[in-house]
Amino acid sequence: MIELLDALAASPMLPVGATIPAELLPTIARHRANLSGLVRNLRLAGMDDVMIESSVRQLLDSYRDELLRAVRTLIEDRTDG
Repeated sequence: MIELLDALAASPMLPVGATIPAELLPTIARHRANLSGLVRNLRLAGMDDVMIESSVRQLLDSYRDELLRAVRTLIEDRTDG
């Protein structure tokens, strides 16, 4: 899992032809930086992979919730406007 996180931090994977709405880019960039920093700092603190994975899982849960709110707002704005 840790190697996958490193790969994602270096280059996010998207399905072919997929685009990310510009309104979501700041949120994605912030969470990507937070995730990368968390993994780096936990490694420096000597945490084992199990603890790192648990911490990453918590951060991803938070990220999921925020991203879903942003997507819902984006859809509502595009529907209303």
